[in-house]
Amino acid sequence: MIVKQIDNFLDLIGLFAREQAPRTLTQVSAALELPKSSTFNILRTLLARGVIYEVGPRAGYYPTRLLFDLTRTIAEGDPVSREVHLALQSLARQTGETVLLAARDGDEVVYVDAVESAALVRYAAKPGDRRPVYATSGGKAILSTYPERRRRRELKSIRYARHRQGTIDDAATMTRELEESIRRGWFRNLSEFTPDVTGIALPLVIGDRRYGLSVAGPNFRMEGRHAEIAAAITTTIEQLESNPVLSGVASAGP
Repeated sequence: MIVKQIDNFLDLIGLFAREQAPRTLTQVSAALELPKSSTFNILRTLLARGVIYEVGPRAGYYPTRLLFDLTRTIAEGDPVSREVHLALQSLARQTGETVLLAARDGDEVVYVDAVESAALVRYAAKPGDRRPVYATSGGKAILSTYPERRRRRELKSIRYARHRQGTIDDAATMTRELEESIRRGWFRNLSEFTPDVTGIALPLVIGDRRYGLSVAGPNFRMEGRHAEIAAAITTTIEQLESNPVLSGVASAGP
């Protein structure tokens, strides 16, 4: 169940992130598709809490540094997140492509971290983006971490949909795909959700958290590099697994 007030707040923060400019009551109301009265109540509440400020009379509203300071403090308190992000940055520089860390949420994966390629033509994704678990290399890598009996149950429980011609949309085919990928040692997505994009991934288990660590880029740059990129991801995972900050976390359960 979605709490509408929280949903509206996150939409508002997303609006400021996209526009990077003050927004008036009318502009916020239109962007969020909310009545002006409801928008006014949201803005007044955030004003009172110091989250936003009024730039000037009828000049609009903009966030204060409060959110930045809070989120930075939260991030600094998570040593796992910090260490993993540094590794993602290094992998992105090494491969020249976008690097993604995905976690499973039911039939989807959500990107919990992302470092985009510096190339002009690149796969664009950001933390919070969602993709089908069965149509992404990271999702397949996560599904592979379950013991075989549970994995078969998980695959049967997924609600599949065909997004593109190459999308795997049934449990039996996905079972064969994962078995082949496990033997090969890495997982791939060949334009199964996003056109003209290839993803290569391996599973990363930190404590009881299952992730898919993937590198994604346009087909024309990824072609012929699958094994090379898989080797780079493997090295990154080995470095993370030997990192003393992460090594004290308990192993994942079944």
